[in-house]
Amino acid sequence: MLENKNLVDQLVALYRGGKYKRLLELAGPKANTHGAPIQLRLLCGVSKLALGEFTEAVTILTKLINDHPKYTDAYNNLGLAYKKRGELELAEECFAQNIKLDPKSVLGYTNL
Repeated sequence: MLENKNLVDQLVALYRGGKYKRLLELAGPKANTHGAPIQLRLLCGVSKLALGEFTEAVTILTKLINDHPKYTDAYNNLGLAYKKRGELELAEECFAQNIKLDPKSVLGYTNL
């Protein structure tokens, strides 16, 4: 568990530094599997989003939501990915779900 926390901390630093490709390399393909830490999976999804790889972001974030249906950050970021792809109805559904799960979500209201 400590090993995963250290990895997530390293990946957060890479994300904050805008080093999305390096983050994805370090995270590896297992990062997007059911047993991987939630934060690790979210970081991979938002990194794909930041790189403009919207289809991959949708795939990662959808799988994350399937495994953790109450994780509001995933809905918000999935909505952003859909919005970037021009799928506005799906984006609105994600933002609305974010707000439903967290009525105080500033990001959910801002993005909606």
